[in-house]
Amino acid sequence: MYVIDVGGALLGTIFKEQSRRWEDLVMSHVSDAIALVHHFIIELLVHTCAEEQVKTQLWDSVLLEKLQESYKHSMRHARFLLEVEREGKPYTYDRYFSSELQKGQARRLQESLNSLAIGSDTEGPVIKLASLSSLDINRSNPEQVREYLHDILESYYKVSAKRFVDTICQQVIDHFLLNGKDSPLHVFSTDLVFDLSADTLEMIAGEDQATKQERERLRTEMERLEAAMLVVRG
Repeated sequence: MYVIDVGGALLGTIFKEQSRRWEDLVMSHVSDAIALVHHFIIELLVHTCAEEQVKTQLWDSVLLEKLQESYKHSMRHARFLLEVEREGKPYTYDRYFSSELQKGQARRLQESLNSLAIGSDTEGPVIKLASLSSLDINRSNPEQVREYLHDILESYYKVSAKRFVDTICQQVIDHFLLNGKDSPLHVFSTDLVFDLSADTLEMIAGEDQATKQERERLRTEMERLEAAMLVVRG
């Protein structure tokens, strides 16, 4: 594990400033994903549920509240991941950080060496050996510290951004919105149907009041007709 303690709190503060746009980008991305999932569920319900009353009651009484809670859960988790990545102490297990840091320092050294070149040949720039001693002499300690902190921050930012994007995609989008057992796409399950009370089922799929009254009227008429037939036969 690489614990980045050079610069102390300063590095964490600078990283937080550099990543300040992450929240807007993540919240916008998750919101767009929620909108797509929500639209898909609505279209699926319209396609599979022909009766308007059943569709409306199922949506308003059962699905909507559970879907909203599922969406809120995904947003809360996205904010949690933002807090962990931006507010916590910078560290990483990824060797990519060390590799990027070395590349950055090598690139900076290459630029410094090029500035000392007195000419070039087929192999590249030509530098006097005596001029190499001026590489560090011409730079103050604060300047060297600033450059080192810059290289560390640049390397860590790349590692953190790569890690964060993968985590958002895996946990928030895939798990909480698409494939997790509590995701919006799994809200309407057999377990949900089995847990519905008789009153709720009646409210969703039962007959409306006008139909019930008409059915009761027809039943009464049939009873009267049967009674009349008995009298005629008697």
